[in-house]
Amino acid sequence: MGDLSGPRVTVRGEAVAEVTPELAEIVVTVVARDRDRDRVLRDLDERARAVDAVLERFRDAVERIETDALRVTPQFASNKPREKVAGYEGSVRRTVVVHRFEVLGDLLALLGGGELTTVTGPIWSLRPQSEAVRAVRVAAVHDALRRAREYAEALGATLVALEELADAELLSPPEPRMAAMAVSSAQAFRGAPPPEAFTFDLTPTPQVVQAGVEARFRATSPDLS
Repeated sequence: MGDLSGPRVTVRGEAVAEVTPELAEIVVTVVARDRDRDRVLRDLDERARAVDAVLERFRDAVERIETDALRVTPQFASNKPREKVAGYEGSVRRTVVVHRFEVLGDLLALLGGGELTTVTGPIWSLRPQSEAVRAVRVAAVHDALRRAREYAEALGATLVALEELADAELLSPPEPRMAAMAVSSAQAFRGAPPPEAFTFDLTPTPQVVQAGVEARFRATSPDLS
């Protein structure tokens, strides 16, 4: 084991990369309104099935589908006492995550063509365990080691031991930062024209991934002569 009586060298290592997104998230909401509650439920079911039929056509491109919310609420007449129900409104919302972007434009056009259907997205992202994220973290560690060696060499010393390595926020108060991943602005549309006449040409928004670490090393006694 090296001599640990020398000075401590503390550095911060950082790395940033711009990478192609791996996933695109869209939200599909269908709405139904009627004076009769049962009719609202029937219309909701019919429109939700239409959405599912479109998604089934693109199942090879879809990573996952989640039903976020089913809501049916009474609507009150504005000129009547609140206990007087004038009708009902219902909605079903699905979150769809797509991993094949070449079909995304056609998928959005077909979904947006449904009656009383709102489509929001895409929101681009990386998978939580993305290789791109891992690579940036490793690069941040390498950057910390390079900096520490440069400081030690400037003093005529060498590194002999690593005392501590952690994500930057764990060793010191975090600095104000931009979000780790750049997210494209969401786009929303209703009732798109039929896909034969309309489609989308979507270019994935590059994702900015960044990582920071703090490391503490021990160095040999410096040559201050």
